[in-house]
Amino acid sequence: MAPLPGAQDISFTIIIDGPNFLNSLTRHGKDRDYLMAFCFPTFRRTIQARLKELGLSHRTFKGTEFVCSNKKQLGPFTGRDRPRFLDKLKREQGVSVTVVGLSTPTSGQEKGVDTTVITKMFEASENLGRQCEIILVASDRDYIPPTQVLRRWGCHIINVAFDDAFHSADQINESFMFFDLKGILKQMDAGDDRKKKG
Repeated sequence: MAPLPGAQDISFTIIIDGPNFLNSLTRHGKDRDYLMAFCFPTFRRTIQARLKELGLSHRTFKGTEFVCSNKKQLGPFTGRDRPRFLDKLKREQGVSVTVVGLSTPTSGQEKGVDTTVITKMFEASENLGRQCEIILVASDRDYIPPTQVLRRWGCHIINVAFDDAFHSADQINESFMFFDLKGILKQMDAGDDRKKKG
């Protein structure tokens, strides 16, 4: 497939709903050690490789945004492991961590994470221009309305999540493209295996 017209001018950013992402990985059998060792730059490069396979190879990477709340538990991480995981994340190339402290009796911190992710989606569309791609790593129906709006604006939302019963078909439908997280992880693991053999 040939690159789309103007593809060299298109930028992309990755926005991750941290609790949603870690809980999904845990639900699919990934343990705490796997998550602690998870390399987000490799995750980004794997997504870039997938875009290249589809002929979208000229996208300029702008950054990975990881959003979480200040709850004591983050996925499987509690106690000292939680700040250890976040500190490790902050040191990774191209990764920015946002910890949401807002909480109300009606909405709670997880809704604060959703709202922050949605705000970052719209900020990305403004900062990168309407001709941009946002990689949304999340499985949540709350992201359908902003995805619909951004799609009408001409912004491409690429949804990355496990294609399972927890994921909404409507979220996939509203996205420009969908990548099954299972396939992304498999590609990452295959790359790790090649490095070990090399």
